[in-house]
Amino acid sequence: MKFDKILRAIFLWVFIFSIPSTFIFWTFFSDLGGYDEQTEKAFARIINTSFEEGDIIFPQIDWDLNFLKYLDDGITTVYLTLKETSTNDLKYMKEDGGKIFLLLENEDAWPQISGKLKLKEVSRASAGKGVVIIASDGTEKNRRKIVFARDIGDASEVFFEKDGIKENCRKVSRSKWQCGKAEWNHVGKTVASMAGKQQKTVWAHPRSNKTLHVKYKVPEGAGLLVINTAFLPAAVSSSNRSPVEVKVSFDDSKVAEYTNMSISKTYSRKLDIPNDIKDIDISFFVKDDGQRHFVFNGYID
Repeated sequence: MKFDKILRAIFLWVFIFSIPSTFIFWTFFSDLGGYDEQTEKAFARIINTSFEEGDIIFPQIDWDLNFLKYLDDGITTVYLTLKETSTNDLKYMKEDGGKIFLLLENEDAWPQISGKLKLKEVSRASAGKGVVIIASDGTEKNRRKIVFARDIGDASEVFFEKDGIKENCRKVSRSKWQCGKAEWNHVGKTVASMAGKQQKTVWAHPRSNKTLHVKYKVPEGAGLLVINTAFLPAAVSSSNRSPVEVKVSFDDSKVAEYTNMSISKTYSRKLDIPNDIKDIDISFFVKDDGQRHFVFNGYID
């Protein structure tokens, strides 16, 4: 019994002593303080201004994620693995040569990070007590001008049309346009099976007897359009066999049209873009929208 009392007393003193010692450690000998609120907001302002789909973000303090609440909707590629990441890892984290945002406590960490990951500084900006360095791994040349699944938020217009009457869709984030009250009635980024493998695509569920239009301004120097379309498996197995009519127009002139049947197949088209073209309109039409789970992807380059 006496031994038990001694043991309990030891545990009690250890517990009591641990409270101030833990406080002292976290306050003076660790980085628990993390980013202050001013720095978090500054990080977010810089990211919101400069971020593009396909970019990635590394915070130096991997557990302090309060800055996330200040980011625009759709900015989700925040990685908490800066210490473990290698140059090979970067290839799988990025899309098409995107930028790399590094949210640093101070500039002193940059030489070691840049040397390890073979990064080149593009720009830097003070952010409260921290700094944001935008870096490159030299893959910008691989970045296509427009990737539909990456850049759906950059479409110039998304709308439904019937008998000359337009129903505009409302852009609600970088990756989604809402086209009606029903959640399925939107155009936005998703992941779906195309050509037998999971790919980033655009959900574009059509509506009965209305034409869905997705329009883009043609980037300077673009000369090629590639589009792939497909029904999802749930649509293929549906009793509704209505196909989707796909049409591509350059400056309101039709240049391609095909029928995407309700089968397990990815339909693809490649089209040269003449130098003087300003607008591209990709449209989808279906007579019966029941379970017409439909997606597309591709690019302009």
